Amino acid sequence: MRSIVFVSGSKGGTGKSILSAAILDYLDVQQKSWFLIDTDTSNPDVWKAYCNENQDKGATINLDSRDGWIDLVNTIETREEECIVINTASRLSQSTQDFSVILTEVLAEVDRSMVSAWVINRQRDSLQLLKKHLDTMPEHTTCVFRNLFFGDIAKYTLYNNSNVKKEVESTGITLDIPELADRVVDQVYTERKTFEMATGVGNPIGNRSELQRWRRLMHAQLEQFFSFVGSQDKASKSHNKSTATKGDTADSIKVSADN
Repeated sequence: MRSIVFVSGSKGGTGKSILSAAILDYLDVQQKSWFLIDTDTSNPDVWKAYCNENQDKGATINLDSRDGWIDLVNTIETREEECIVINTASRLSQSTQDFSVILTEVLAEVDRSMVSAWVINRQRDSLQLLKKHLDTMPEHTTCVFRNLFFGDIAKYTLYNNSNVKKEVESTGITLDIPELADRVVDQVYTERKTFEMATGVGNPIGNRSELQRWRRLMHAQLEQFFSFVGSQDKASKSHNKSTATKGDTADSIKVSADN
């Protein structure tokens, strides 16, 4: 697995940070190496929870400008971790539209595949921002996570019945972030704890039980997500190998003809 997971949703409050933290938690449980890039430089909660005690495991990069995207690519090139998780700030819609090509054009060179993990709520503007993202990065796979904090799956009627969902699932998949009790979310964010730390002895037993329940459900969703990412990566490598073989064959034919 040499992947980049681009966690976004463009607007604030959809659940990007909790998904990014859940991905890091899942990778830790699976004993997979990861590197976090938190682009919410004004309040990098995920970086503070997961990297503050070991700053070699992450970085904060402001992607508001072209220089930030250049710094992002330069950082990715130096990392050997199996998975790079990019937790994006809510304000990056225009910046992504203007400068994301700086990242997407070098993926093959840095030997990385990239999948967007896009978090939505039930509001119409969430779908509109998703559609804008699909138009901005049409060549890259997007997987959608419905955040069930905002209501169960049946209440996501705008997305469930939309052409946007059909477009997403033509190449990606739809998954869910299970609902987690407010008091547990507040504890994790206020105390800036990893999910592993928040389930440890010393935390309220009811909170621990609720968080463990949520982690099991969330990890099941992420198991599907990373299985999908792995299958996409294999398909991409197979395509690249096939293209390279065809190129070698064409060169051989040309040499023979020249001779």
